[in-house]
Amino acid sequence: TWSKSIDNLNSAFGDTWGMNSGRPMDYYNLSLDKSVSPYDRTHWIKVGASVDLPLGRGRTFGNSMNRALDFAVGGWTLQYIGNYSSGEPMGFGATGTAVGNFKTQRPVIVNPNGKPLSLNWDSKSFDMSRISTAGTAAHKYFDTTLIRNTGRYERGNAAYRYSHLRTPWFLSDDFSLQKNFRPFASLETMRIQFRAEALNLFNRHRLSGFDTNAASPLFGQVTAVSNDRRQIQFGIRADW
Repeated sequence: TWSKSIDNLNSAFGDTWGMNSGRPMDYYNLSLDKSVSPYDRTHWIKVGASVDLPLGRGRTFGNSMNRALDFAVGGWTLQYIGNYSSGEPMGFGATGTAVGNFKTQRPVIVNPNGKPLSLNWDSKSFDMSRISTAGTAAHKYFDTTLIRNTGRYERGNAAYRYSHLRTPWFLSDDFSLQKNFRPFASLETMRIQFRAEALNLFNRHRLSGFDTNAASPLFGQVTAVSNDRRQIQFGIRADW
């Protein structure tokens, strides 16, 4: 899919469960909150495939192998599910006192020349031992010189989210190997299925924990890595 979602509230249910955290900025001027949705993903690709491996009784190779060997190596099916999407649009927070009808505050964007907020991020320079160290230039994900915290009773001008500034894109590759077999030739109505599954097989992790508070000493830095770890699981089921 190639899409774009725009809104001025995350949900119609108010602040229930933090759905509208930081919104609206002004109850009487909802246009200030018009931006891409927090869940907007420009590109999303989903791939699914299932392949019967050609080895085993009733298949291209090994059609005449004995049942014991076929039980071990024949009749397997390989399946794959891939999910790839653009990152989440990012926004910023501020600590200045809200003014008048303003429910919340956002920082001031100082960018008269229209420079990009993003920086040329180099993941090779990321050092986990310095994720809590302020001023680590190599951990800067966006240009903080273009964003400043609001002063007392000053209104910020930042949008709620920015489509051109996003978290890293999401990648997930799940594989499974399964086999169906009938334990009793005389009982055709019974089937046993064995599955071996590897979720996030390539063990991909994403940068996360972006500090977007303009008043924070870690503002602009990456402070964590996602917990998207590889998981391997096995299962067996019987149908009759």
